[in-house]
Amino acid sequence: MNRFFKPLALAAAAVAMLAGASAAMAAGTPSGTPISNTATVNFAVGGVTQTPVVATSPSFLVDTKVSMTVVPAGGAGSVVNVISGAVKQVIPYQVTNTGNLVNDFLLATANLASGTTFGSPTSYTDNFEASSCGVFVDSNGNNSYDAADTAVYIDELAPDASRRVFVVCDIPASRVNADFSAVNLTATAASGGAANSQGAALAATTGAKALNTVAVVLADVAGSDDLANDGKVSARSGFLVQTAALTVTKAVGAYCDPVTFNINPKLVPGAYARYTITLANSATASTSATLGEVADTLVTQLGFDANLINASASSCATPTSAAGKGVRVSCTGGTRACATTPIYLDTSTTVTGRNISVDLGTVLPVEAGYTAGQLKPGESVQVIFNAIVQ
Repeated sequence: MNRFFKPLALAAAAVAMLAGASAAMAAGTPSGTPISNTATVNFAVGGVTQTPVVATSPSFLVDTKVSMTVVPAGGAGSVVNVISGAVKQVIPYQVTNTGNLVNDFLLATANLASGTTFGSPTSYTDNFEASSCGVFVDSNGNNSYDAADTAVYIDELAPDASRRVFVVCDIPASRVNADFSAVNLTATAASGGAANSQGAALAATTGAKALNTVAVVLADVAGSDDLANDGKVSARSGFLVQTAALTVTKAVGAYCDPVTFNINPKLVPGAYARYTITLANSATASTSATLGEVADTLVTQLGFDANLINASASSCATPTSAAGKGVRVSCTGGTRACATTPIYLDTSTTVTGRNISVDLGTVLPVEAGYTAGQLKPGESVQVIFNAIVQ
């Protein structure tokens, strides 16, 4: 009897293997696939080979396995850097159908509670809410959010296929460096099969398996903000505010007087005081600052030195650069040209009466590695001019 059992078992296994080989997807055999199994027994009677006996089991339909992954495009635990007051800031996610049936996926985003800690290896704590948030599906496969991305659910996503989606939010104004808003994306599996028509969320089939019907099994893992086997998966990310840490200081010192010139000068009438305005972006700042106008107005007791004199032991009269070049701009801590060669500005464009103004957005041009007016972390700019005590 045993010699006939082994061929039967081998035949059954071979049929099962062939059935599995017909579906090579990572997601497994497609839902609704009919499966049947035939066993064949070869035997003999009195040494005479008989007609093989064939037994076929009832067929059954492969059930629907519902599962998916939701991951920020930057990787689990990643965040997106933003600036305060920015609109339509984007966190890209990748949604992948790891089930065995074409499904729609419903999308939702939510702000997480204040105090929520998130991120790895760096940890961030939620302390503000991003606003006007929505979720949109990449319409053209370019992996970038644009005006054409208006769909709010994933339509007809095949097994093993992925789709890029975008959580899009506005960042409130007046947020400071390192402020953080934690958000999540939740994808819920829905019935597919009808293009351009949003399906209903799928529910698990209860009760025993009926061989000739397709049951639904929720096989999703627990996400960041949902449970296992609930037909949905969620993942967290967030918006990290990155700002410049700009400081402005103004220093003054006696520079030259008409008696001792630059030898321990005093600020008597006719003497020159040197003013230095320093704009510095901290080395610990998260991003660059874009500088604009620096303005200063002299009081009535001071006159402007149009030549930016270069004090010596015998004179307060020689221009540092050239007559009429009354303002100097120097840079430190970077690779701009003004870090090695100061810029001398014509007072006809920087001084009006007692008002001194320097547009650093123009004075600091586009250079290799720099945009106009850009001040990177760890860099500073000095605006220098002289005033005459009246």
